[in-house]
Amino acid sequence: MLKQMKFVSKSGNLSITLKPGIPNNRLTGQAYDPGLHIRFQDGMVIINDEKIIEMMKNHDGYNMDFFEVADEQVDPFKNQRKEAEPGHIITEMKYGHPEKSMASGKKFAMTPEMEIVVKEMAKTLALEMTKELAPKMATEMVKNLANKKETTEEIVTQQVLQKENEDVQSSEQEKTNEITEQVNSNVITEQASEPIQQPKKSPGRPKVNK
Repeated sequence: MLKQMKFVSKSGNLSITLKPGIPNNRLTGQAYDPGLHIRFQDGMVIINDEKIIEMMKNHDGYNMDFFEVADEQVDPFKNQRKEAEPGHIITEMKYGHPEKSMASGKKFAMTPEMEIVVKEMAKTLALEMTKELAPKMATEMVKNLANKKETTEEIVTQQVLQKENEDVQSSEQEKTNEITEQVNSNVITEQASEPIQQPKKSPGRPKVNK
């Protein structure tokens, strides 16, 4: 099984030499040997070779300049390590002329003691804010519930009035239909009771005796 080990350093770009390089020598026939060098990136390096791991542990800087940590362990120097990249001044150019300059942000390193103090201050501030905001939040909640209740009552009242109005309109329409039907029925009855008059015959032309 391939063994893997993680090392962390106080320095973000620490470089250690496990095996020094040897330059080539034409007289002795010595070939160039680059040696073995380990460079940490952002204060961390992961080694997958057991021989190199053993060489790392035998190095003079082990447990002094760099340390072994488990994969799931938090980097103990994360907040204290200085960035390898220095700060920069960025100047914006426009039409060949500098417009404005802006400095790149730089990480502020904190010690463990400073972290503890900051956490305690944050807890205290959060408690104070909670004490101040709790009554206001409770008042707002009561107001919202009251407004919601009033709105619900208004909606129910409007629905009841609308239903009553619809019932009144329906009742009036039924009465109008009944009156219309009664009038039509009376008209039909009167027409049926009237006698049918036969048309009178027109008198013919008188006869003339010759």
